[in-house]
Amino acid sequence: MNTFSRPQDENKSLWYQIDKIEDANFTADFIMFRESYFKLCDTLALDIQQLQNVIDSKNIEIKRVEKKNDPQSQNKKKQMIIESRDLQLILEIAKDNKLKEWQKIEDGSYLGEVTKIEEKLNSTIEGIEKIKVEKN
Repeated sequence: MNTFSRPQDENKSLWYQIDKIEDANFTADFIMFRESYFKLCDTLALDIQQLQNVIDSKNIEIKRVEKKNDPQSQNKKKQMIIESRDLQLILEIAKDNKLKEWQKIEDGSYLGEVTKIEEKLNSTIEGIEKIKVEKN
């Protein structure tokens, strides 16, 4: 089930240019930051209401199939119940994750992390600029 898109997929190529960074510690920090960024985007991009609508539709379909007594309908009902439970689990986890991510945004955790990465990136850029000047 992949009805939900990841909007940041289009911009991933920009993140994979880190091979140009020579500082191993900074590269590791940047990779960790990148992964947390993708997780944040995935979490916040998930439309909880849309997922709830899919679950509701599936539950309506289950009730409709319940009225039929043939074996094929019963097998379909069992499969739909499993799918509905799986979606419900995804929904509960998504709600919890979304709440946690918004709390991190509100308490400034992400801002502090971004600020550290920005400072290190600026320092790296300054170092590259000095090397360019020295070579010329």
